[in-house]
Amino acid sequence: MTKNLKTFYLVSAILGAVVPYYCFWRFLRSEGIGVMPLIEGALINGAAAGFTLDVVISSLVFWAFMLSQKEKGPAPLRFIVLNLFVGPDESTGRCLLSRRQAARWPAQGSKAFQCRIR
Repeated sequence: MTKNLKTFYLVSAILGAVVPYYCFWRFLRSEGIGVMPLIEGALINGAAAGFTLDVVISSLVFWAFMLSQKEKGPAPLRFIVLNLFVGPDESTGRCLLSRRQAARWPAQGSKAFQCRIR
């Protein structure tokens, strides 16, 4: 693995955590805490609904993939929880970074953070 690819995965994981939470924080400050304003905002028009449903569907696909890898050693629950609380961009970036690190240093890789794709 090149250092550039590892850096890309790391930066993607960090941005995937920071950027959505920044937007979410701004929304909470203006709208307050509540499920209905969040759902209404996510589905307010066709563009917003398209992006929202894309995230939901890609998350479901990611969960199915992670659960299908359970027999091969990864701990899918950690990545699914990360996906739920931070988002698919963070969980996918972290999964790819962990997979690359485990491939480079298999003796040092922890099974709890491996994402093996075969």
